[in-house]
Amino acid sequence: MNNFENKRDKGEFYEEKVAEYLRKKGYNIVEQNYHSHFGEIDIIAEDRAKPLLVFVEVKAREKSKGVHPFEAVDIRKQQTIIRAAQEYMMMHRVEDTYIRFDVVGVIIDDDVIEKIEVIQDAFQAG
Repeated sequence: MNNFENKRDKGEFYEEKVAEYLRKKGYNIVEQNYHSHFGEIDIIAEDRAKPLLVFVEVKAREKSKGVHPFEAVDIRKQQTIIRAAQEYMMMHRVEDTYIRFDVVGVIIDDDVIEKIEVIQDAFQAG
């Protein structure tokens, strides 16, 4: 069982576990915890199998709560991620690059990762 100081530490721990998982799946992690004027993007990665940039939202939930992590990424959260991604692309002069928005759900049981689930192309920018 992990002893986390606070919610932020817990979130960063699971985000790092997802980054490791994505690396094993062939992704190159470009940035983690990108902060913009609009909000944060947990992970920005390149999918090497398909040349594209992926903006990843990570949500972890305790299995015992009965709420799936994907339920936490509502339309408001999606809009925040899209605006942050647009800012990232402008600031880093990303052009002529396909992008995708993925959501990764981490199911935990007593702070132990039981399952990592990925929804690729979970939502679209307007």
